Amino acid sequence: MEMIIRSHVEVGVVKGAFITGMAKANPDINYIGIDIQKSVLSYALDKVLEADVPNIKLLWVDGSN
Repeated sequence: MEMIIRSHVEVGVVKGAFITGMAKANPDINYIGIDIQKSVLSYALDKVLEADVPNIKLLWVDGSN
């Protein structure tokens, strides 16, 4: 049987509320949050750690190139 791993990518995580809420509601989906600003990711990371959801990864990436 083939195992399917679903993922959702959010570009621009803002404060992390949306991605955290979605990850809590859908533990079977992996969430990847991408942002260009370290300060924004820091705030989002606080939300993720507070919510204790293991299915979120945050990336600091500049996608302009």
